[in-house]
Amino acid sequence: MHTPLSFDAHAGLAWRPPSRETAVIEDVVSVSFAELNVLAVRFLLLFTGAGARPEPVLPVRYQASSVVDGLGTWRASVLPGAAAHGPFGLLSSAAGDVVVVDDAQLVPDVSSGAHPLFEAQGVLAPQTKAHLTRLRAWRSGRQAIRRAAQALEDANILTPDARYPGFRIADLDALDRADPATLSRLQDADALRLAFLVDASRASVTQVAPQLVQPRPSGHGAAVLPPSDAPAATAFLQALREDVA
Repeated sequence: MHTPLSFDAHAGLAWRPPSRETAVIEDVVSVSFAELNVLAVRFLLLFTGAGARPEPVLPVRYQASSVVDGLGTWRASVLPGAAAHGPFGLLSSAAGDVVVVDDAQLVPDVSSGAHPLFEAQGVLAPQTKAHLTRLRAWRSGRQAIRRAAQALEDANILTPDARYPGFRIADLDALDRADPATLSRLQDADALRLAFLVDASRASVTQVAPQLVQPRPSGHGAAVLPPSDAPAATAFLQALREDVA
């Protein structure tokens, strides 16, 4: 059960950093901008299906067997940020963030590599404070990547993926046909980088094994293009493709 983090309730308790062995991997893993480059060269990324809020995700069921085994255990060396939150969560409120913690994941001492929650009354331990800073940064990056995906949706760039039912990809031909003003808006939202990195991630899949695990419910700025310079827009798209290839 998640409860608000407080010294009165959690003094003397500790938490263990997330690892591949302890990570809870859902069937669809959310992605943040900060980790996009790293994930795109290692895992298959797709966009959520029609009707869902547009965002890039890591669909576990379509990853290579070297990434996740038949029991759902994460085997890859890189752990996505969404699976590295540990016992913590952030809830937004009018007064600011409320940090909540899963009491079931806490331990009563700092043995076996666990970190204390607090170092004194009302003072978070350095490891806890650093972890919460990373969690806030991940959330901010996810919000930004959702805005970029929404820009692709608004420009009618996302299209159903015939190879992976229930998900979408960016239609690069539609991007080639887009007018410079649309390309400029997508660039401002960092949506072009998102589109091509998600597309490039398909090359990372060498052994796809659909339905490796049973689905689990989800918890859950470059320069502006000249507004009337079509050749510049085409050149930009080609350069971006080459850059992320």
